[in-house]
Amino acid sequence: MKLILAISILLQFTAGFLAFRLIKVTGRRTAWVLIATAVFFMAIRRCITLFHMLSGKIIPADFTAELVALVTTALMVAGIALIAPLFLSIKRSEQELQKAREELEQKVFELTETNKELDAFTHTVSHDLKAPLVMIGGFINRFMKVCNDKLDIKEKDMLGAIQQYTQKMGTLIKDLLAFSRVGRQEIRPAEIDMGNLVITVLDELRTLSDGRMIEFDIKTLPPGYGDMALIKQVLINLFSNAIKFTNPKDSAVIEMGCKVKENENIYYVKDNGIGFDDGDLDKLFFIFQRLHGNEELEGTGVGLSIVQRIVNRHSGRVWAEGKVNEGATFYFSLPRKGYRHS
Repeated sequence: MKLILAISILLQFTAGFLAFRLIKVTGRRTAWVLIATAVFFMAIRRCITLFHMLSGKIIPADFTAELVALVTTALMVAGIALIAPLFLSIKRSEQELQKAREELEQKVFELTETNKELDAFTHTVSHDLKAPLVMIGGFINRFMKVCNDKLDIKEKDMLGAIQQYTQKMGTLIKDLLAFSRVGRQEIRPAEIDMGNLVITVLDELRTLSDGRMIEFDIKTLPPGYGDMALIKQVLINLFSNAIKFTNPKDSAVIEMGCKVKENENIYYVKDNGIGFDDGDLDKLFFIFQRLHGNEELEGTGVGLSIVQRIVNRHSGRVWAEGKVNEGATFYFSLPRKGYRHS
């Protein structure tokens, strides 16, 4: 009987120490302190019983009751011992997760710094190239005016080609500067009346659609939330593309609408133009990637990259659907006020 009590006491103190050890591992201080305290009180009670038995001051404890207590204590120790590795594994996983998070944050920081350097490089190079091109264009114009009567047709064609390519390079540099500026411009979020903004954009793009049969079907648009100037640029680029890529059509239809979700508004611009192959989806938003050659439609391949960059800076998403000769639909989402995408 005394041996059973002694073993029970030893196991209970062991269970108590294990419980205190798990405080450090799990961080659940209150729960394990309560468990450890209860176990220690049980052990102390049995210590008193054993002391009385040894001193002969009380009747020895019931053998069956003490045997049950011993088995219960043994099961408690076994249970704590079994779950301890699980908690240790969780602790290690948390440490590994924290390490991975820190490494990811470092990579994000490095990538952000690299992007800043690339933006600065793009801005500097584009700005430095702009002035020489303006001078070249000016010299060509001046030369053609002064020496026009002395040039033959071949020489005039050559100068005209230089002038044309100089203008294209100027457009490309202008788009590069715009792309760089989008990445550095401070965002000033506010509620945007998307309906009025679309009207303003279409009015500014009127010269692109003059003389053409284009039906603009603008649905009721809920307010957006973002930087008005940047979202205006998104609409200008998307509507410009829709007008350009419906040019081969005798009758063009350009539609804009919105799908309202719980935490975001998904706006879209849809046209019935020349569309694109689904296999080219991964190229659409990469800078300088053009799905149609200059002989078909003019462009620099920067416009959709600017759209994606602006939408991403608003914690939104951008994607597209299309089929060759059946048109295209471009979507962009803006988080509703109070929401942000992770």
